[in-house]
Amino acid sequence: MDGLYVPSTLTLRPMVVLFSTAETAFPSAPHFSGLLTHAKTHALAVKAAHELGWPLI
Repeated sequence: MDGLYVPSTLTLRPMVVLFSTAETAFPSAPHFSGLLTHAKTHALAVKAAHELGWPLI
């Protein structure tokens, strides 16, 4: 098991990020990659902002 001890990007408190296996933990390519102006990217950002309760500016 691999991991990192880092400050949270939301709270700045220390947190542990664990990876079960470093080599296969991430896909070889992203499922979707698009410009911020792309309609699908905007839709994903709106959904994430809503789920997190964050404003989208």
